[in-house]
Amino acid sequence: MTESIDELIKKLNSKSVLPDSFLRRNSIYYRFFSYINNSIGLYIANNNKGTALFINRAYKELLVLKKENSLKEDSLEYFNICCAYMLKVSDYLLGVENKNDFIYELLAELNFEKLLN
Repeated sequence: MTESIDELIKKLNSKSVLPDSFLRRNSIYYRFFSYINNSIGLYIANNNKGTALFINRAYKELLVLKKENSLKEDSLEYFNICCAYMLKVSDYLLGVENKNDFIYELLAELNFEKLLN
């Protein structure tokens, strides 16, 4: 069974999944973590444009982290859940905002499957 967006949000910020080091401002993951949680706040507030913007930023930051070989084994569960969350939210937004060019431009090109392969 596929997890809902709300279930993924809860899991992302749970103590068992979120590494404590991500909460430090000097962490290389802080920017990504902040983008994900900004997207969550905007999603909860039904701010679809803002959600799409921060999903796009998180995706691009994750590409940078991957390119720099910064995805460590002990944090892969978090990143996998983030990818599932970003994919689900993107699919949702592209479905409800199918006539919105701004959201389409931000999300249609993202390829979540290639991120962790």
